[in-house]
Amino acid sequence: MSNYTDYIPVPRASVVDIMEAYQDSTISGTGTIYMGNFYGNGAGLTSVSGVVRGTFLADDGGVDAPSYTFTNDTDTGMYLNSVGFLVFSAAGSSVFNISSTGMRILMAGSAAIPAIRINETDSGFYYEAPNTIGVSTSGTSRAIFSDSGLTLQNGTTVNKISTDTTLSGSSDTTIPTEKAVKTYVDDKPVAFGFIPHEADDAIATASGIVGVCIPQHMGGMNISRIVASVHVPGTTGTTDLQLRRNRAGADVDILSTKCTIDSGEHSSVTAAASFVVNTSNDDLEEGDIIYLDIDATQTTPPTGLTVSVSAVLP
Repeated sequence: MSNYTDYIPVPRASVVDIMEAYQDSTISGTGTIYMGNFYGNGAGLTSVSGVVRGTFLADDGGVDAPSYTFTNDTDTGMYLNSVGFLVFSAAGSSVFNISSTGMRILMAGSAAIPAIRINETDSGFYYEAPNTIGVSTSGTSRAIFSDSGLTLQNGTTVNKISTDTTLSGSSDTTIPTEKAVKTYVDDKPVAFGFIPHEADDAIATASGIVGVCIPQHMGGMNISRIVASVHVPGTTGTTDLQLRRNRAGADVDILSTKCTIDSGEHSSVTAAASFVVNTSNDDLEEGDIIYLDIDATQTTPPTGLTVSVSAVLP
């Protein structure tokens, strides 16, 4: 049969007869062929040019003899594994299937030749081990995803991204977010100190005996804490300390309640009355000078004074 260019209605029941009658024949032309449904093995139709409309019903086929295959490669093509389960094979092996539950790649591949490749032959995804997927580029494994987490080419396995702003987990398998790290760092104080008297020097009252110039990285922070310690405690009364801020020549006291060291005590930490920061005067700017004023000492003064001052971001 040749030069088949016209519309010819063919009853469904007679299609098999046509296939058998024209074994190894060619139906060619430029028209449209309407043949209803094709049944049988299709051996009677070797080539068709034009548009064929209808339903092709093929055998299920198998992995080494797929229903839809090619003259020069009969074990490569597509076959039906079971109802709703379509499989693609190559060289007699199943390589890919589609079902109502999704798609599945049946080749493991490797870092050098990944099963799923993107544009290049040595970059893509491959099966590393049970429940383990690898990612490679230029034939080298760069990352492994498994039940344990993510393992990069170099370094430890990571299995969590955390928003914990305290970083309390102290884990080698968790990555904190940028915000978590910033919050953690912002909450940490920056400290500076004074040593106005050496260990053997008796403490005496004085204003501005020592001072610190605030650097740029502390600008915008607020004074939050003061701690003072002496080498040898004094007796009778208290040693009273004040922090004073000088900004462009103007002085203000930072503490509304002074830092004190009680009689017989080594540190202000154990003082009966704790210091209080005046929140109206606690802010720092680059170039501020923070002075330590010793406003009072015990009757028998202590010796050796060291003071630590902390500041935090608001």
